[in-house]
Amino acid sequence: FMAGVFELFGPHLFPLHALQCVLEAGTAALVGVLGRALAGRRGAWAGVAYALYWPAVELPSRLLTENVQTVLLAGAIVALARGAEEDAAGRAGRRWSIAGAVLLGVSALARAIGLAFLPLVALWRLLGTARRTEGAAAIRLRRGLPAAAIVTVACLAPIAPWTARNVFVMGDPSPIESVSVYNVWANFAFVNESRFAVQQMIINKEADPAGRRSRVMHFAWRGITRHPEAFPVKVWTNFKH
Repeated sequence: FMAGVFELFGPHLFPLHALQCVLEAGTAALVGVLGRALAGRRGAWAGVAYALYWPAVELPSRLLTENVQTVLLAGAIVALARGAEEDAAGRAGRRWSIAGAVLLGVSALARAIGLAFLPLVALWRLLGTARRTEGAAAIRLRRGLPAAAIVTVACLAPIAPWTARNVFVMGDPSPIESVSVYNVWANFAFVNESRFAVQQMIINKEADPAGRRSRVMHFAWRGITRHPEAFPVKVWTNFKH
């Protein structure tokens, strides 16, 4: 996204920030659409509330992948909700479900945390479809399986090439990325700057991603066990953040 903006407008931040504002405005509109779908006309005020929500106001001024991921995630939820609504009304909502699941997968490529929504969506479609059919519980669940399978496959489709790249090219069996583990180390190492630099040097000497991850978790676990009193304080600080 950034490369495309720089290619069109040159290496200047203003066009990028302006487009990020447009994306976040789109997110507010999508929240309003979702609110209206769930709560009628008054639900549209959810979009206004989101537009005035300080993190949403502040986010486009920073160069973070959330600027792309948030609008994709909101669009995915709106499309998935529309697909479920169409199915409940007896109409074919498959195209909306597929579109929403694909958007969910693409959003997860921007921020891997988006993939955490997939099992929830699959369970929702499985049980939701099952409740709308008659017959024994096993039969109802079996009828809900196609809806759950469709959203699962459609969500994983845009992720699969990246997973294959990680496994076969990089030798790293991660579905999307393996960087998040370093946040655990940075948060819970509980050492001063010089010792942290030494740990980083040791981690970088590992020959492959698996070895680096192992070192990272070792240092994080050592920090927690050596300084257990600091752990709840850090958790609370992160929670407030």
